[in-house]
Amino acid sequence: MDEVSKYRLTGAIIWLLLLVIFVPIWFGEPVDFKPEESAPAQKVVERPLIKPETTAALKQSDAQVESKKMVNRWIVRVAAYKEIKTANDMLGRLDGQYDVAIKTFEKTGMHSVRVGPYFSRAKAEQTKQEIDKRLYTQSEVVQLN
Repeated sequence: MDEVSKYRLTGAIIWLLLLVIFVPIWFGEPVDFKPEESAPAQKVVERPLIKPETTAALKQSDAQVESKKMVNRWIVRVAAYKEIKTANDMLGRLDGQYDVAIKTFEKTGMHSVRVGPYFSRAKAEQTKQEIDKRLYTQSEVVQLN
């Protein structure tokens, strides 16, 4: 092999090594990348804890229960998330089968995904077991006052 070919081969190997080392570093962490500025912010719709169509049914049931001087409502607290997008994803997974809602806590900034309300603790426990089995969560049953 002549002298010029040796220099070209050595140069090509050096370039290849530099590319193998530096290209992943360059593309691993983009500099000054701010995705929130590049795309317009999407509106996030929060749903109330009690859906409007169930409010009338709750009022009727509440009137019956209050006449007995005993109000017990139960919810299943599925999970709490820091980001509303993650909470909305969980809401979407449960929305077709359960009466699900998100409650936002302003102080902590947490978004709680909840199912219910139920007037029977047994029904809430049954729903909790179904959700835990299906989604591998550790939800809890909580009494509302």
